[in-house]
Amino acid sequence: MSDGNNNNAGVCVWCVDDVHYTDYRNIDTEVLEKLVHWCGDCVRDSQVNVLRIFLVVESVEVFESYTKQLELMVGELYDDVDAIVKEISGKVQFDTLIIPAYCTAVKDLEAYPFMQSLQQNKDATITLEFFGDGSDTVRKSFEVFFESCNVRFTNIHTDEVFLERVASEEVKRATRTEKSSLGQTCVRHDQVCLGGTFDHLHRGHKLLLTAACLIARNTIHVGVTCEDMLKNKKHLEAMQSLDIRKKVVEDALANLCPNVKANVFTLTDAMGTAATEGHLTCLIASMETQGAISAINSTRMDRGLLPLDLHVVPLLPSGIDNSSKISSTFIRECLLKGKEDISSKEEDKHAH
Repeated sequence: MSDGNNNNAGVCVWCVDDVHYTDYRNIDTEVLEKLVHWCGDCVRDSQVNVLRIFLVVESVEVFESYTKQLELMVGELYDDVDAIVKEISGKVQFDTLIIPAYCTAVKDLEAYPFMQSLQQNKDATITLEFFGDGSDTVRKSFEVFFESCNVRFTNIHTDEVFLERVASEEVKRATRTEKSSLGQTCVRHDQVCLGGTFDHLHRGHKLLLTAACLIARNTIHVGVTCEDMLKNKKHLEAMQSLDIRKKVVEDALANLCPNVKANVFTLTDAMGTAATEGHLTCLIASMETQGAISAINSTRMDRGLLPLDLHVVPLLPSGIDNSSKISSTFIRECLLKGKEDISSKEEDKHAH
């Protein structure tokens, strides 16, 4: 997830405080909708090649107690903004970066690879917006950082414009209210683990890794499946190598939350270290892979270890229809279909 040359970047700083979360069912969805609109306009009007949303959680209590709610909100963002980015251009990189309350000083911002790349690229132009009830301290930290980079600022819309647009288009979805009612408090853990193929990293993977960043206090252990275990996968010829998949996960975690340590390793069996390491206390899984917890905890108890807690992350749609989920298999199939279409066009050209 390398940023490359960030000649034109859209940066949104969304400050979340405890007011929005006293009752999650009454969350200010208007802010979320405004933010999604800003992303679309930013990509269309400014032709950005990088889009970054910094989710700044200003209250320690909110960060500690409302993990599931924040995770659901990020899932909404990945779902909505990813659709916009795909519609405009597949070349735009988009991520939501998590900044907890205790990491908002200028020196903390320098830990993010995206911010480091800005420091090295003096020709960058930043379209900057603040959303939510951000404190002066947070705003000042970001402004001081960007000023130190000598980047140019542009602003494309005012708050009033967004309010008018949201009101006129009535973009609030009934499903969002439905999802909001699922919010619940989650226990945070020092050491969390998860595993997967992580081929062609997509927004479902990013949400899984985001959930790990929100729950982990100290270290995230990620097992990336080795090639020997993937021989029966569909469209294997379009799968990325193990080295690439591991590097992408490392980069993603560094971008999402650099204040949490990452241990990315090769997964050589179905359970990995989750079944054997006593210091691990929580497994992060998708709704599709949560069934693995039974075998893992059974093995742990046979070894005299405490069972792992389970944190389940929802699946995100493919964007084609509501019945299919985003998956690496789906992406590989699309990639191969694209190659077939190109080959067919070339053959037709030569035939004429």
